[in-house]
Amino acid sequence: MRYKFWIKISWFGFLTFIIFSTGCVSVYNPVTGKKEWYLFDEKGEISWGDAMANEFIKENKLLDDQKRINYIKDIGVSLAKVSHRSNLNYKFYIIDQDQMNALAIPGGHVFIYKGLLDTVDDSELAFVLAHEIGHISARHSLKKLGATLGFSILATTLLRSPDQAQAKQLVNQLFGLVAKGYSRSDELQADNLAFNYVSDAGYDPRAAISLFEKLKEANKGMARPPFYLSSHPNSDQRIKNISSKLKELKGGGVQ
Repeated sequence: MRYKFWIKISWFGFLTFIIFSTGCVSVYNPVTGKKEWYLFDEKGEISWGDAMANEFIKENKLLDDQKRINYIKDIGVSLAKVSHRSNLNYKFYIIDQDQMNALAIPGGHVFIYKGLLDTVDDSELAFVLAHEIGHISARHSLKKLGATLGFSILATTLLRSPDQAQAKQLVNQLFGLVAKGYSRSDELQADNLAFNYVSDAGYDPRAAISLFEKLKEANKGMARPPFYLSSHPNSDQRIKNISSKLKELKGGGVQ
């Protein structure tokens, strides 16, 4: 039994070595200024993100309102231009559901739900979109995948397989992982990036405060808030973080 167990451990170690030596790549992260290891390079990230976004769109109804689509696109593009990864082809979508949600898919796909869009003003919307662009810029989803070895094994196997059914299954599983939310530190980093992006794009960063107040109000009375709210630090913590950044600005402060 000990011999068989050792064989299993050795095989696992060998497989792990193969995955990280052939399946993972060193990619420069412009947010941290360091080279980091990920499952995909940027080209692979874009391909996987496109597949993931297509599956998500198939399962969710998009809002058919070109005026509003152009509205969020104009704001989103202005923010993307000042982001750390302005080279990506960002795409912006509105999910036709009355939820206070938004999410980012690697490679440049940003989704906002109609419920949240109906609640925010221009500057608040800019912060929401900038926050999601921040997740993409810092490669938070890819970092999360890389930290989950089981998914790395699955991805390395299936992404090289011509079986479309398996590929679709992978996309669904990976989306489920992303939908569970990021770490609190990732969320705060995305807030900090959003603060800089909206400021650089000419929007009022103080709008983040009123946005968090709205999210806080929406969260009241919910037995189980949606993942966009539950995965984030609480609104008071986020307000405190943004308030400290406002004080750093010349003439800043909450008025």
